[in-house]
Amino acid sequence: MNQITNVQSFEPAVSEEAINLYEKQRARKESRATLWQNCLLFVCAVIVLVLVNPTVCLDEPIQARPVETEPDLSLAEVSVEKEPEQQTPDTDYQPVHNEEIRYEAHYYPLYSITIEDLFGELAAFRGMPDTFYYNLNGWNQGSILIPEKKQPEEEEPQEEEQPEEEQPVEEPVVYSISEGARTIYNLSGNYALLTFDDGPSIYTKQIVDILNKYGIKGAFFFIGVHTNGFYEQMKYVSDHGCIIGNHTYSHREMSLKTIEEQKDEIIRTNQIIEDATGLYPKYFRPPYGNLNENLKNILHGKDMKTILWNKDPADWDNKTGEEIIQYITDTQPYGGIYLLHETAETVAALPMIIEFLLAQNVEFVTLE
Repeated sequence: MNQITNVQSFEPAVSEEAINLYEKQRARKESRATLWQNCLLFVCAVIVLVLVNPTVCLDEPIQARPVETEPDLSLAEVSVEKEPEQQTPDTDYQPVHNEEIRYEAHYYPLYSITIEDLFGELAAFRGMPDTFYYNLNGWNQGSILIPEKKQPEEEEPQEEEQPEEEQPVEEPVVYSISEGARTIYNLSGNYALLTFDDGPSIYTKQIVDILNKYGIKGAFFFIGVHTNGFYEQMKYVSDHGCIIGNHTYSHREMSLKTIEEQKDEIIRTNQIIEDATGLYPKYFRPPYGNLNENLKNILHGKDMKTILWNKDPADWDNKTGEEIIQYITDTQPYGGIYLLHETAETVAALPMIIEFLLAQNVEFVTLE
């Protein structure tokens, strides 16, 4: 007697972890398949394009037949400069000129465009008046650059600039010293005189050029021991109408010297100035402004007048250009005999000094 045993259906137990692992593997396989499918689609599209038209490549442009209308594409502008191309024998093609044109980019996700759509786009591009380029942007996007001719802007005719007429430089005002006056401390009215001590130097010509630019004639008081090697600068001063005065030979305290020493200081320097410029100096400035009766008598005998000062920015004391200008702007300018020195800071500040004084309606003068 056969014994029948009831066998219940058996299903092996599957853990949740195994199910998750299976799902991940399946998703990974599907992702790889999709990636390979997209890559294969792109490669096929490129191959078909090359077979249809071998001149299409990543670097070399091709010419396209012109059409009356251009495709309406919403594209981003990219500025490039186009290389000139040789004209083809076919007269239906337009030659490419070496001109700046605009390129517009249209981006196509490779996973959303078919070969038919790509061919449709290329067919539209062939109607463009110039060339186009096809590029791959990343693994899932391509782009096509379409040139669009830029209409040259009409240039407005420019009027020829007429050379500016040079304004005649007015002759400087000559300040007349009162008859019998031997020492001058200041000027009258709104007059001003710029004087420069302790030259000649490497800055002498620069100072003269700045004065000449503004039509001003200054007064230079030269030291005898400083003239060696600067005779050309001395002649340059006199040739441009500026005054040259005597500032002694050694720039020592004259009131402490004997009469003979004082005479020697004046005579030696006068001779140097006359030899260099051909002019006998008529003006004297004592070092530190110190005079005594003996010195006054010597100057009177030489028919020389003493020019002192009443405006002193102390530019000799290592002052900066800003400090020099600050003194000028803070001082009442009228009737001033300005004591300046031949320094780099003074040269740099001189144009601003002059322009400030001119703005105050100061009239610069020279000596007779």
